[in-house]
Amino acid sequence: MIRSLETTVVPAIDPGHPLALEQADLIVKTLHMLRSQLPQRRAKALRELDRYTTLTEEVRTVAEWPPEIMTRVDESLRAARSVRESTSAECVEIDEVTASLATAVSDIVRTARTSDVDVRRSVDRTILDASQPLLDDELSWFASQGWSNSSPHN
Repeated sequence: MIRSLETTVVPAIDPGHPLALEQADLIVKTLHMLRSQLPQRRAKALRELDRYTTLTEEVRTVAEWPPEIMTRVDESLRAARSVRESTSAECVEIDEVTASLATAVSDIVRTARTSDVDVRRSVDRTILDASQPLLDDELSWFASQGWSNSSPHN
């Protein structure tokens, strides 16, 4: 399919439509990226799950959170551990559990807004510390498309 796009479709695009050429080139590059990264997709999903699990565990211990928050956090952490231990978990399942962890962290962040300043700062610091590795992973995933990490932390 990629070869057909490169040898047949893209050359057939009217050069008078530079936006169409640009979009076609972007599609071809994206397909190349997906083809090369597909074998690493599960490892990337598990790495992200691990990072969110650690983040969730860390923000969980910052303060005493309301029981309904703790229930959601603990359920998400249990699901994460179960998926992590599974050798057959599909990427979709891993991504869903990671999203539930992200939601649990968001619940804590929203709850922290009404907490004292030390709790808010601790939650903020924990989130910020965890964000750089997540951002680095995302940027490295898309580096083949020309994205780069211009972070001052590197």
